[in-house]
Amino acid sequence: MHYVVNKLGEVVASSRGPVNVEMLAADGAIAIATDLDLPPYEVAVTGFPDAPKIVTRPQAAPGTLTLSSTAKDSDGDGIPELRANGKDKSTITVDASLADGTPVTDPVPVTFRTTAGRLSARVVDLEDGKATVQLTAGRETVAVTVTAQAPGFADVFLQLEFVP
Repeated sequence: MHYVVNKLGEVVASSRGPVNVEMLAADGAIAIATDLDLPPYEVAVTGFPDAPKIVTRPQAAPGTLTLSSTAKDSDGDGIPELRANGKDKSTITVDASLADGTPVTDPVPVTFRTTAGRLSARVVDLEDGKATVQLTAGRETVAVTVTAQAPGFADVFLQLEFVP
């Protein structure tokens, strides 16, 4: 595995294949070969710039994921609803923060799942601590659970309803 490191010493990409070191050098970046086979957000660089080495990123204190929806609770039962018409949509947002409350700045992938309806994307990278998808209602009247998962975080769930 090769990891691409920018001129600030940050891992910005990885490649299992050949790397064009001349093109990287033109941008002030370098490639570092290693036996590690992890996504870029799970590694860090030590010894930069004199003797750079890729290491497994130390596990930080666990963070928190929070799910929210733009759907409203119109019947007062505490569960937001969408009309079960196959068209109504809600924006589902996950907010990721570290144990100290600061937003996660790494582009960690968030996997979304739903028990009903359709999501606009299955996996979205965090950007400034947020990841967003659209949930389109199905045509059946059902209770819906949206789940968000991200490496290093506990799974979170959001309940919605598709109503007549």
